[in-house]
Amino acid sequence: MSETNQTTEFKVTLGVLPEEVSVEGVRLDALAGLGPDDLEEIGRDTGADVTVRPGSTGVGAAGPGIELILAYVSIPGDLLALIEIGKKIKSAIKKIRARRARSVTISDSDTMAAVAAASVTGELIEKLHGASLKAVRNLFGGEPPNWLGTDSRHIWAVVFEHETQGYALIIFMSPSGLVLGHVQVPVETYWDGSTYRSRTPEDIARFSHD
Repeated sequence: MSETNQTTEFKVTLGVLPEEVSVEGVRLDALAGLGPDDLEEIGRDTGADVTVRPGSTGVGAAGPGIELILAYVSIPGDLLALIEIGKKIKSAIKKIRARRARSVTISDSDTMAAVAAASVTGELIEKLHGASLKAVRNLFGGEPPNWLGTDSRHIWAVVFEHETQGYALIIFMSPSGLVLGHVQVPVETYWDGSTYRSRTPEDIARFSHD
């Protein structure tokens, strides 16, 4: 995610309650815990412009959902900013689910990356220092717009690269926002800031056991 003065939207799809759906679709005027006052409170807590719109959940023949949108302006294009936004997204989800039990689905790449980065703990935090976001992929399907949806049967990979130390930290995520695992993978050839370095099979074997 590069630095931008434009508005960047982070999106989370929430499950609907029976009383929130009519034959015409999701009733945005009847959302429990997501009314105008609730959204204003979430906006104050997260520093975002928070809105909702109809969405969809599931794979294939998708069901109705609620798309929660947190919009930020002038986001710094660094990992620390992404982590802070991820923490705010996680806090908003926790507050919403404390009011009413709702399913959560993340299928937006920026949102998945933010939540993944904010979920890193312990020694892994050091591995993120100096790294940058490289890619976000649904390993079990596509990503919007060329896809059929996602749910907790899928695994997403969020890839952070440390260019000058020559490794990638890959965090495996469920679309629910749950961290499923992680792996640190060495790059065979990389630029350390002054020269190219190449790892031998022995170097890679040692890296894997460090």
